[in-house]
Amino acid sequence: MKVCIVDDHPSMVSGVQNIVSSIPQSEILWTANSIKETVSKLNGSDIPEIIIMDISFPDGDGFYLAEIVKQKYPEIKILFLSMHNQFDFVIKAVKSQANGYLTKDCSDKEILAAVDAVYNDNIYYSQKILQLINQVIAQSTLSTFIPEASPYNLLSDREKEVFEKLSHQLSIKEIAYDLKISNKTVFAHRQNIYKKLAIHDQQDLDEIAVEIGIL
Repeated sequence: MKVCIVDDHPSMVSGVQNIVSSIPQSEILWTANSIKETVSKLNGSDIPEIIIMDISFPDGDGFYLAEIVKQKYPEIKILFLSMHNQFDFVIKAVKSQANGYLTKDCSDKEILAAVDAVYNDNIYYSQKILQLINQVIAQSTLSTFIPEASPYNLLSDREKEVFEKLSHQLSIKEIAYDLKISNKTVFAHRQNIYKKLAIHDQQDLDEIAVEIGIL
């Protein structure tokens, strides 16, 4: 398991590094303290399987960095570890295609659970974030619930493009050709779409496409 840690607080980097290093066969490839440094290291270093990152940086935000990473390396798992626990941050994290979200007051055990989950292609939200989501849902109705939280609107712009082409029965190869991306990237986008929409097959996707008026 190859892991990188991105945070502008040295003590946080050190703490997370110690926790992750306790996982058998884990390897910390490198650490970074800014968006610029992260992009530079991704271009010139071994590619990690997981990046654990903060959201707030002096030179930008982690959502922007996550989108950059996912566009070039969709196979990399991104786990946010942030002090922010507001609902709009969670929505932005999902839109950036992050694989998990933890708050910095979580336990070492939860960090280990999250790393294991995203490494095995699962999505992980900390208990505090899940409670926040449930509170927002409980205080809303289906007609007044935050529009951005509807499943389809949680897809990134690229995922929406792939979704539309899948709904028109294009193959992975055809979509890759149309969007000028690799088959592997299209496959990764389809996996993310299925996870975010909680669907399992083409029929489920078609039903959503009909509901939102694409078909």
